[in-house]
Amino acid sequence: MRTIWGSVWGEKLWYLLRGMELPDETTTRRSIGHSHVMAPDLRDPIKAKDVARRLTLKAASRLRRMEYYAGAMSFSARLENDTRVHAEERFYRAQDNKTLLDLFDKLWTQALRQSRGVRIRKVSVTLSDLVAATELQPDLFAGLPDVDVTARSKSERLSRAMDTINHRFGRDSILIGMTPSQGQSFSGTKIAFTRIPDEDEFLE
Repeated sequence: MRTIWGSVWGEKLWYLLRGMELPDETTTRRSIGHSHVMAPDLRDPIKAKDVARRLTLKAASRLRRMEYYAGAMSFSARLENDTRVHAEERFYRAQDNKTLLDLFDKLWTQALRQSRGVRIRKVSVTLSDLVAATELQPDLFAGLPDVDVTARSKSERLSRAMDTINHRFGRDSILIGMTPSQGQSFSGTKIAFTRIPDEDEFLE
């Protein structure tokens, strides 16, 4: 069964089919990401950027809901000529919308230099190097000259306020950089093949 399945899961399945109880495994989340396949009318880079920014906000909201901070971000796009462009960057841990959107804008610029104007078929945004908020030291930004502690703290509070509004009044009640009507054609949670989304994801 291990050989047929190509992993240890085949062996576990053999035992489970025979009624044996196996101990639960403790898993550690390593990344949070979202992707979107573009409708033809969204493949222009200007419109595609709006989609990717919305994915960034969605990933950031999910990051806060799960009480994580991210230390790395990557953006990739699949172009209509079947080539792929990619950019990534590591940074000091963050979970607020402004910091992550600023990083996205930087990655977008880097990636689009590689595209040479080819239209975009799919975009993906991934936050990684996750650290649970409970594992952070109290002096989160101490001794970091490039981090404005006051501004970062204010941005986190504002981001959580946006989460509260969107959960109370519906997804996209408040956004950054676009109106709710702009995001209606591509916003929303899709059910992936690899997992079942949490109920709260439909409000992010």
